[in-house]
Amino acid sequence: MDNYNPESNINILAALGRNLKAARVSAGLTQQEVAARAGVGLAIFAQIESGCSDPDLRLLGALAEAVGCDAGELVNV
Repeated sequence: MDNYNPESNINILAALGRNLKAARVSAGLTQQEVAARAGVGLAIFAQIESGCSDPDLRLLGALAEAVGCDAGELVNV
């Protein structure tokens, strides 16, 4: 892993959080509604949306479905 750059992971998490929030707001949903639809607790959802936690692939797909977008849109930097 010679090319590993921890700062790029932080940027991806920040972008994921921004994109998730934008999709949620665009869909007219609250954090609580999206968390419930995705089957995750509100605290975990809030951490993901703030860029402090990274979801696994299953949860990423569930979040995308909950806000009505493609998972690729959420991780688009």
